This record gives sequence, C-alpha cells and structure tokens, in this order.
Amino acid sequence: MKKLYFSFAFLFFLTSSWAQKTELKLNLNVDETYIQKTESTMSIAQNVQGMEMDIDMNLTGELSYLVKSFQDGVYDMEVQYKSMEMNMVMPQGNEMNIKSGDESNPMSKIFTNFCNVPFNLKMTQYGRIQEISGFDKIYEKVFEELPGMSSQQLAQMKDQVSGTFGEESLRSNLEMTIAIYPNQKVDEGDTWNVESELTSVMNVNVNSKYTYMGSDEAHHKITGNATLSSNPDAFEMNGMSVKSDLNGSIKSEILVDKTTGWVYEAKISQVIEGATIMEGNPQMPEGMRIPMKIKSEMVFSGQ
Repeated sequence: MKKLYFSFAFLFFLTSSWAQKTELKLNLNVDETYIQKTESTMSIAQNVQGMEMDIDMNLTGELSYLVKSFQDGVYDMEVQYKSMEMNMVMPQGNEMNIKSGDESNPMSKIFTNFCNVPFNLKMTQYGRIQEISGFDKIYEKVFEELPGMSSQQLAQMKDQVSGTFGEESLRSNLEMTIAIYPNQKVDEGDTWNVESELTSVMNVNVNSKYTYMGSDEAHHKITGNATLSSNPDAFEMNGMSVKSDLNGSIKSEILVDKTTGWVYEAKISQVIEGATIMEGNPQMPEGMRIPMKIKSEMVFSGQ
C-alpha cells in the first residue's frame, strides 16, 4: 500500500510540475489591430579625423498591425506607420526636428509620406519574421514629391532614410522586441537563446539569452541579456563600402500580455563601442576608421 501511495504521489508531482509550465507565444485574433509605440533616446560619440562629432537623437513612432489571417502558425499582417518624429542635436549644437504632419517643415514631408501606407508582414507565433513585402510602395510615396533635389541627392537621401527607417531596420527593431519567445514551454527561471542580426545602419550579430521571471495577473515577465559582435561582411552606405568593428550589450525587461502574447511593454538599454571602417576608394584611397560609442534607451509599448 505504501508503495502504491508513493507511486500515485510521484505521478501527481510529475503531472503538477508539467501543468505549471508556461507556453509563451503570440495568440492574436484575426481582424484585430495591435499597436506598437516606440520612444528612444540615443547618443552617438564619434571621432572623425580627430574631430569629436557627437549626436543626440530622440525618436518616437507608432505602428499598427492588422491581422488579416492565420494559418500553420503564421500571421499575415497589414502594417502601417501611424506617426513618426525625430529630434536631433548635431555637432556644433545644430538642431533638427522632423515630425509627420508638420506642414511647416519640408523635411517632415518624408515622415508624413511614410505614414498610412500599408505593407505586408508574415510573422510566426514565436515572433520570427518570415517575410516583409510591399515596402517599396512607401519609398514611391516618400520620394515622389521632393522638389528641387537632383537624382543623386535623392539617392543619398534614400540611403540615409532606409538605414534608419527602412525594411531591414524595421525587421531588426521588430525582432528585438517580438522574436523573444521560446520554442518550448518554460518554468519560472528557465532560460533560452535567440540569435538575430541588427542591420539598421550597421551589421551586428546579436546573441540574446532570455529568462522567464514568472507572471502577475495580467502579464508574463521576461528579462534579457544580449551580446553584440560585428558581422565581418561589408555593407554599402552613401555609395561607400563600410565595415563595422563593434561590440556591445543589451539589457531588456519585457512584459507580455497573458491573453494575446503581444508585448505590453519592453524597456531596452543598449551600449555599443568600437569603430566604423570606411574602406579605400578613389576619393579616399587610404580609407578611414571612425571610433564611436553608442548608447540608447528604448521603450516599446503595446498599450
């Protein structure tokens, strides 16, 4: 009898332990719209040929995600920028303020044209982005009405805008906050790894380790620690071949809605140090190495 009691008790323990495990993934509803708001502050300290060229930047924006369909674990979404704003303090104290909907600032027209143009995104329940399509419609609208600019100036402007707000930048930013879910159920204290790439204005590989910290009545709590290292491949920026020699870290605190799995709030701190290397070209035969340090604080919210 004692052995039988022990067997039932052991079985109950195993069943209870399994039942306590939590599945973290997206559970979105078709035909519903989900919002992601972003607020970020960034400081860039760089030395260009012996001159300190510091930049301070504040970015805010809002994206909407309309779930069109769900099949085989993949969401098909219609995504739109709803608002965008950038405040920048350049070297020598020059300031720039660009805001969608601001008719008094010609540069703001770029941000205005970015907004309310739908494109499509396919995302798995675990936050991995499979495909972004239709983004070219935004560029057609953004650059079709910029009078007084030559084709060369438009090309340079497109490179600069796409580096910060383009398709690859969008993919990187989304995966930083949404590609956080483990492929298996977890207990409090369990950890898992996610590898990704940051490709906004540089190529950096990101190896993230997330920990499930438990939950309250409304949210699951996740913390993250990530290391960043340069991708050795060169990329093109303003018509030049560029490499990055950068390393850094990211710390994140994330609240996930228990019902939908959508990120309710994510606080992310990032530090990157190293250099950007301009490879030799006819205009700059010896190339250039630009030491830099980047610090940023970001808050993403789905409220």
